[in-house]
Amino acid sequence: MKKCAICNAEVKRVLVKDTYEYKGKTLEIKEMPVFRCTKCGAEFIDEELTGPVNELLDKLYRQGEAQ
Repeated sequence: MKKCAICNAEVKRVLVKDTYEYKGKTLEIKEMPVFRCTKCGAEFIDEELTGPVNELLDKLYRQGEAQ
């Protein structure tokens, strides 16, 4: 079972909506699975998603810089 990196409490997997903006460009992820701490509420992206999310953010950055 995964534990919170901040307070070491139990975390639950939940789906969240996340929006990123950069220089007038917007990226919205409607159902991103994250781990949310049951005690302090901190949210952490699953390691499996770090690469794909970073690729999307890189694309957003490139679009913003192309303006």
